[in-house]
Amino acid sequence: KTRCVIRVAALREKRYCDGVLLAELSTVRDADLLEHALIDALGLADHTSRPPRAVLVEHLRERRTLLVIDGFEHLVDACAGLVTDLLRRAPGLQVLAAGRCPLRVDGERTYPLAPMSDGDAVELFTERARAVRPGWAPAADERVAVLELCHRLDGIPLALELAAGRLRALSVEQVLLRLDDRFRLLTGGRRGAPPRHQTLR
Repeated sequence: KTRCVIRVAALREKRYCDGVLLAELSTVRDADLLEHALIDALGLADHTSRPPRAVLVEHLRERRTLLVIDGFEHLVDACAGLVTDLLRRAPGLQVLAAGRCPLRVDGERTYPLAPMSDGDAVELFTERARAVRPGWAPAADERVAVLELCHRLDGIPLALELAAGRLRALSVEQVLLRLDDRFRLLTGGRRGAPPRHQTLR
């Protein structure tokens, strides 16, 4: 979802004379800090005692901006309320939200993403496998197992990335055999990744 929404934002960037702004919210644990996270994402430095929402509205009110929010699921209610208010008070603002659930705000359109094609899934798996085993390429006898693995994981990018990470210690066939307990197997993503990108749970 994240890659897709960033690509869409890049394609639409010219429509927004005041820019496209990305707010990654997965690390924000407290709904009370949501507005502060958006202020940081906008690069605003406000040292007054004004409420953070007033700072956001003042900044966005006269601008034509696309605000991309990602990783908001754990704050969906607070995020929906904030987005609704910002859209009402800043007519040039549009919001592109990437999440596992909709915000359910007025005017929202949802675009469910289909699983990756077989070719794209194999390519992503191979790319991620090379990150943990440089130079890795599936041998002739592994290609069928890689394709089966991609099918069993329904072409879900996060699942493919986590499975590829298991090639540090396992063969493709071993990963495939252990997929019956996929929620235990497919954990432990990259340390710097947001928590939601480290496990399928």
